[in-house]
Amino acid sequence: MIEPNKPRVIVIAYHYPPGEEIGGRRPFRLVKYLERMGYPCRVITASQPADPAPSEVIWVPDTLASFWDQSSDAKLSFNGGIEGMARKFLFPGHLGLTWSLEVARRCRQIIRDHPGDRLDRK
Repeated sequence: MIEPNKPRVIVIAYHYPPGEEIGGRRPFRLVKYLERMGYPCRVITASQPADPAPSEVIWVPDTLASFWDQSSDAKLSFNGGIEGMARKFLFPGHLGLTWSLEVARRCRQIIRDHPGDRLDRK
């Protein structure tokens, strides 16, 4: 049961059910338990949600995922090229840098849409 006096929690999870990746199970359980404790949650994920999509799940597709998986040979955008160089020389792993920028924009929008959910820190 969601309690109105509890702050909204935004969970950022690249993988999230119904995606089959094992990395999506942990954030799914975290959200489940937070909601049981009364915290309203929003999830931002790169995994496409099932139809119909739950209202608390926001899908932000990683437009470069097919390139990094080498399932596409399309030319990269300028931002994609910057991310490719950063991945090659600075961060040799799967870091969705351009995806993260879009997620940050969505988080700021959620915060603006729900100004009463902020905690007053004194």
